[in-house]
Amino acid sequence: EEVRGMSGMFRRHLRDPFGGGGGSSRWSQMLKSLRSADSQAQSLALSELCNQLLMGSEELVMSLPLEEFVPLLIELLENKDGGKNTGVDEAVALELAMALGDEAQHFNLQFGNDDANRMLMASRCLYQVIDVLPPAITLVVNSGGVPVMCNKLNQTPYEDLIDSVLSLLGKIADEQPMAILKAGGVEAMLKYVDFFPSLAIHRTVVTAVARQLHYIPSRDVYVNQVKPSISSLTNLLVHDDPQVLQHAGECWVSVVDNIVDLYGPHEVTMPDEPPPPKISSALRASMLSGAAPPERKGSPPPAAAAAAAAA
Repeated sequence: EEVRGMSGMFRRHLRDPFGGGGGSSRWSQMLKSLRSADSQAQSLALSELCNQLLMGSEELVMSLPLEEFVPLLIELLENKDGGKNTGVDEAVALELAMALGDEAQHFNLQFGNDDANRMLMASRCLYQVIDVLPPAITLVVNSGGVPVMCNKLNQTPYEDLIDSVLSLLGKIADEQPMAILKAGGVEAMLKYVDFFPSLAIHRTVVTAVARQLHYIPSRDVYVNQVKPSISSLTNLLVHDDPQVLQHAGECWVSVVDNIVDLYGPHEVTMPDEPPPPKISSALRASMLSGAAPPERKGSPPPAAAAAAAAA
């Protein structure tokens, strides 16, 4: 229902963002290039789209035929046929840099690897779309974007692309955390806390994970998507940053509350090995310094759950 409403909104607000009545034809030409088998044409079209979105407004994003662009951008991010065209022509690389101007550094383009550049620009385009128009998150999720992003975190060796996908998932977690949880987002995101030294990335990841863990819908989801990350969640409790520590504490409160909801108070299954005393102390301090998630019906009070987890 929401997607149909968005579709109507996009059609009602279709405008010419370029002037001169050429907007629709410009988008059509861009779509044609993105769908082509020519990787260089795809790269040029993506660079133009990135530039337009970066400098654009909500009106420009609403003028895009998003129901065509979003699935195509997800497909380009997935890059199923990757590896067939490696190495971008020097002239195309120069044209890409000139097209983006000073913004080339914003996208951290890795000239010389066409696949990495196209995936990176597709991710950046998706981020700009949902950043300017948050309702488009529903379209991204319904188009199968979240499993693609989580799989990309498990497969790609490109740091800039990992950074971009983590930011993208962080934004999606604001509205659709359950989709990320079910796609394996907790484990896929947490493993990069140790990989990236950036505090901003740590905060993005832990905030997104806390949202995912707020409600665990079934035992299967807990066993398959949450339990494998218990040790990573435990390690967060000795993080130096108070904001990360607070969200880590919220993660543990949610895990305990959900386990009680799923298994009942007499069948609670906690991690095989309890956290060592110093981590338990960190958890207790985190609970005192930060707000706990809202209490769910049928769950013990968060303070009691936290005490049980820290005991």
